[in-house]
Amino acid sequence: MVIRKFIIEKYKSLENIEINLSNMIIPIIGINESGKTSILEAIFSFDFYNDEFNDGKHLKAKNRYIHNSSGHIIKAEVLFDDEEEIKVLMKELGYNKTTKFIKEITNLYQNKKPLLVGRNLDDKSYFFGNIDTSATDNVIKALFQNLPFVLYF
Repeated sequence: MVIRKFIIEKYKSLENIEINLSNMIIPIIGINESGKTSILEAIFSFDFYNDEFNDGKHLKAKNRYIHNSSGHIIKAEVLFDDEEEIKVLMKELGYNKTTKFIKEITNLYQNKKPLLVGRNLDDKSYFFGNIDTSATDNVIKALFQNLPFVLYF
């Protein structure tokens, strides 16, 4: 699996940003206080395995200039490389080919479309944006165990 894109919505001072990923280095350049660190922290906050790091500072997504800001969402477009990755998820989840989640991600893979996974930082919940399956804890854990790690330093 690869993460093709991050979509950041209402994270600190960032309103709506898309970061397309590739195998190349992606420079983030800008003047001081333009949001470079916020972009990195938003991406870092996508993965719940990172929640305990950095004293959780990256999970505080509210815009300090907007009273009661909400709707702080980080999404990622995830592409499956091959059917073997789907089989690994099936095994880890104890699912079979007829399980709704497996059928839906297989359909995405066959049509070369990404799975859209989102995290609402207001309540730390996950959701899928383009399939009709709920993002249960066990599904999210299995998915994140197979995604590339997001490092922040």
